[in-house]
Amino acid sequence: MKIQTEIVKDLAFKYHAGQYIRDGILYIQHPELVAYYLTLAGEEDDVIACAWGHDLLENTAIMEKDFREAGVNETVITNIKVLTKNKGEYYSRYLKNISGYPIAKKVKIIDIFCHLTDSPTNKQKDKYFLALVYFGAGLVIKE
Repeated sequence: MKIQTEIVKDLAFKYHAGQYIRDGILYIQHPELVAYYLTLAGEEDDVIACAWGHDLLENTAIMEKDFREAGVNETVITNIKVLTKNKGEYYSRYLKNISGYPIAKKVKIIDIFCHLTDSPTNKQKDKYFLALVYFGAGLVIKE
């Protein structure tokens, strides 16, 4: 039986195939880096699996049922759903929801770290700074 990380990693490679971030950088390199840092930190399988899958629902054609059919457990599916920002959703509400899920919160913090090390715009820097402050200090972010 495959561990969750292997299952979700396979899905990430399948569904992110042909996607690019910018300048010819393969999209898959982003979840791979998030998973790498969480692995380096000694996180468990479900956390690493969520890292691989954290952008799938938001940025690919995969559906929740596809995760189940592949054998992904409900903990991983739930946290991937929590990490999916819905169109029109306030960023502050999105962060508040994530803060209630320890696995999703770990993945999001490392996701933000990776974005901040990848030549972000000033607007992105401000957004990610506020998110880290919110997670770290519990400060309220204005809508």
